[in-house]
Amino acid sequence: MLGRRTRHLDRFRQVARTLGRFGFGWVLGQLGLAGLAPLTPLRGRPELARLNRGERIRMMLEELGPTFVKLGQLASTRSDLPPDILAELSKLQDQVPPFPYAEARRLVEGELRRPLSETFRVFDPVPVAAASLGQVHHAVLLDGTEVAVKVQRPGVRRQVRVDLDLLRELAALADRRLPQRGPTSFVEIAEELAQMLDRELDYTQEASHAGRIGRFFAGSDEVVIPRVYPALSTSRLLTLSWVEGTHLSRILAGQDGVNDPERVARRIGSSMFDQIFKLGLFHADPHPGNILVLPEGRIAYLDFGMVGRLGPRRREQFSSLVVALLERDASKIVRAILEMGIAPDDLDLPRFEEEVEEVRDRFYDRPLRQIPIGEAVQAVLGLAWRYRIRIPGDFSTLGKTLITLEGVIEQLAPEVSVVELAEPYGRELLWQRFDPRRVARRVTDSAGETVRDLSQVPPAVVRLLHRAEAGRIGFEVRAEQLDRAVRAIERSTGRLATAVLLLALSVLAAGLLVAAALQAPVGLLHSPRLVQGSLAMGAVLVLALLLETIRMLRGR
Repeated sequence: MLGRRTRHLDRFRQVARTLGRFGFGWVLGQLGLAGLAPLTPLRGRPELARLNRGERIRMMLEELGPTFVKLGQLASTRSDLPPDILAELSKLQDQVPPFPYAEARRLVEGELRRPLSETFRVFDPVPVAAASLGQVHHAVLLDGTEVAVKVQRPGVRRQVRVDLDLLRELAALADRRLPQRGPTSFVEIAEELAQMLDRELDYTQEASHAGRIGRFFAGSDEVVIPRVYPALSTSRLLTLSWVEGTHLSRILAGQDGVNDPERVARRIGSSMFDQIFKLGLFHADPHPGNILVLPEGRIAYLDFGMVGRLGPRRREQFSSLVVALLERDASKIVRAILEMGIAPDDLDLPRFEEEVEEVRDRFYDRPLRQIPIGEAVQAVLGLAWRYRIRIPGDFSTLGKTLITLEGVIEQLAPEVSVVELAEPYGRELLWQRFDPRRVARRVTDSAGETVRDLSQVPPAVVRLLHRAEAGRIGFEVRAEQLDRAVRAIERSTGRLATAVLLLALSVLAAGLLVAAALQAPVGLLHSPRLVQGSLAMGAVLVLALLLETIRMLRGR
């Protein structure tokens, strides 16, 4: 039952009234909750009636506070939503008036357990930035070092917890009353939101993200990541080195200039793809307010509360999708999607392939450099969602990040192609995936495990039959049947071992062919080291498999 506690019921009534005021009271009716709040027709509110539904949704979420703003940001990764709604969700602003300095000082002193004057020589009472979860103050340490101090908004954890409880109850009700349109239930979406907010409210995780990405770019002449001060950071307080620069948002608004916008745009794009394809941990919200341009042309990233993660396997899968999109190959796109996700048993594959071709055709006639890779990825993921293919949330986050990145680069330097920046990273990962040495290692590992399993089958069956003969299992087997069974098992084992051997050779050959193709126009015959190394690995692999097979067939 909704509103198990009074504060939940009060908050729900506030949410319900806001839904009705912005013209979405019908949602309450579908959930059977229409009586909890009056429906307000838009006809009596001309300032709202002239707005489209996307604009009203965005304004409503901003009014409801941080939990609902984050819900909108999460929904903006669901590319199956109507374009007008997606366009407005992408504009969601997490900016609110700052909270009083006295509250900020009280929290800082409480977290550090000492007066402000014992840590900072200067602590600016006016924040340089304020958002729904916290705000940032400029300060100077006792040794003269300038720092940025991020302070969490008082009471925000309690408010988020109440809102999440409410959303979980509403999600459970929606799952019972509304038909499921995609592979993800409303409860699962609510839990995904809860996990996202838990990470953002724990500043120790943000410190970890900044530290890891900072180590990746250590020594870079192009990218600056603020340094974390662990001794001055807690779960509600984060202290970072101060970086002096111009917010990209001011440059795009024409309030400040930049000497070489194309170089800055390329650095932003390359540094983002370095994070995505090489590190596997990337800034998931690279909007202009989170990027600084330094006087010497370097760039700095701020605010690592929202990050995306891609493990090695996920990076390979995404590379396959990117290359398939660039090659406009619908069959490869389908294979990449099915490799990325989990398809339902009743997937209508022919129809799915037809719709993938329709998505492909949207971008077919454009020159390669003009393909909006973020839009293409989101379109494909949205199609997968409609066919109830469960795609990991990491890929949805990545799609939204790419769209944000493309928007930034398009505004800063339209002549820079994001897809051309991304293509070498994807092909390099594919080359690594089909490197004969890696193929050989994977085949050796899997073949060794398979042969070991096969070699264990006959003794296990023999032991089972011996127990049967001893009367410990309630059935009888005659001797000639036992001999015939053992001989059949040995013959089957030999055939399976031979199949494993042939499979290993086939995979190795495929690795060589793909490697040669990816090295074009050099060609396989013009790469003696590749040939020699691959043949050597293949010989060792074949010999090992032959010896293992012989030992197995002899019953050892």
